Amino acid sequence: MISLVVLASGALLATGAAFGGPWIIRAGIAVAVLAGLGAVLIAWREVEARVTAQREASRVELRETTGRLTGKLQEDRQVNREVLDVLSGRNQASQERVAELRRTIAELQAALSTERGNQATLKQHNADLATQNAELRAALEAVQAELAALLASDDAEVLALPRRAQVDPTAVSEWDALPDPRAVWNESSFPTVVDLQKLAPGILDEPMQERQQA
Repeated sequence: MISLVVLASGALLATGAAFGGPWIIRAGIAVAVLAGLGAVLIAWREVEARVTAQREASRVELRETTGRLTGKLQEDRQVNREVLDVLSGRNQASQERVAELRRTIAELQAALSTERGNQATLKQHNADLATQNAELRAALEAVQAELAALLASDDAEVLALPRRAQVDPTAVSEWDALPDPRAVWNESSFPTVVDLQKLAPGILDEPMQERQQA
């Protein structure tokens, strides 16, 4: 803007000097040249100032943009770090869960193998019990058949066992009723079955009679 004013002023002075004498014309030409040089110099400085101002503005804008981008980058890095931490925690939890499930599966497989072994043992034991049951049934049937055959035989004999009579509390006991052994035999003779029958006639007579009848 200043360069235009200087250039216009020099042009007006040169135009006014053109209507004067030779020295005035020369002075007008010199003024015009000096005005042009001054205008160019001033214009150059203005251009430099504008360029410097634009550079500074660009530098400031770049600095601000860089600051914003740096802050945004730091925020993005923080968010990415937090997301990475969350994903790492989930991955760790998933790995621990997988390991726990694998241990549970191994324990269940071991328990299943044990139960299968117990089932096989129980099946074998059941088979052994069934075999023993069959053998016992066969033995029972054989005994029942033998018993039926014995009961059906005409010459089957049943011997009655000696029974002890009820003791009357007012009666004399059998031990007190026994004779004195010294009255049955003397010291020079040994006791015989007959002498024993004399000592206990009520006890030994009944089995002897049953044997004689048999």
